[in-house]
Amino acid sequence: MPFTPDIPRENTEQDAREIRENFNALKAEIDAIPTPQQGPPGQPGADGRGVAAVRDLGNGTFMVDLTDGSSCGPFAPPSGSPGSPGAAGADGRGIANVLDNGDGRVVIEMTDGATYGPFSVASGPPGSAGANGSDGVSVVEVFDSGDGRAIVRLSNGQTFGPFNIAGGPPGVQGPAGNDGRSISNIINNGDGTLLIEMSDGGHYGPIALPPGPQGPQGLPGEVTAADLSFAFGNTSANTNSVELLDPSADLPTVIAAFNTLVAALRR
Repeated sequence: MPFTPDIPRENTEQDAREIRENFNALKAEIDAIPTPQQGPPGQPGADGRGVAAVRDLGNGTFMVDLTDGSSCGPFAPPSGSPGSPGAAGADGRGIANVLDNGDGRVVIEMTDGATYGPFSVASGPPGSAGANGSDGVSVVEVFDSGDGRAIVRLSNGQTFGPFNIAGGPPGVQGPAGNDGRSISNIINNGDGTLLIEMSDGGHYGPIALPPGPQGPQGLPGEVTAADLSFAFGNTSANTNSVELLDPSADLPTVIAAFNTLVAALRR
């Protein structure tokens, strides 16, 4: 009979002969599988990594250099038990002096008179940042004591002085400064506001004119030539009391002066 994978079946009574014949059929199928033949040789594998050198670092540890240029270590060899003292050896060669050539290189002089070098001195990696130092004392202010002398105040609250200030020779004439800003025109908008034009092309406004106090009731009647002359004369006197502005005056100063002029014209 051929091999049947589902023998023995679950939850059924099985005859030992049927199970044995099924196992024999499986063995016959396995025996019929042909024996594999050896294939041709494969390609040579890549070179492995080997040990190229073992370096003593001079501090009880060793570094292993591999053939691919990499290194492993450092390794600390296990310490053995102390051995018995050996016989005194012959004097060895030591370094007698290391001379700095002044060009970033050194020459090594040996105790037997031989020299090696010059060798370039390799720079080590940057060190870690140090801790912040304590705050130093600095000058925070130098002020005039009002009598031609100066007082120096430090950041820790101490003061020094007063010191006499030595007068230096006169300096050279500086270049002329830029033209300052001034009012070039004041325009009445006809609606109780004004527009102020500046000499640099800028302008401010419109600015509302503040109302003046209520004046007393005037007398009815015609205005005579004498009344006009009196009014013109007093108006000129009122406006003459308004001082001229400095060309470098700022906007608040300009507005205050303008209000003074308006109040004088209303008298």
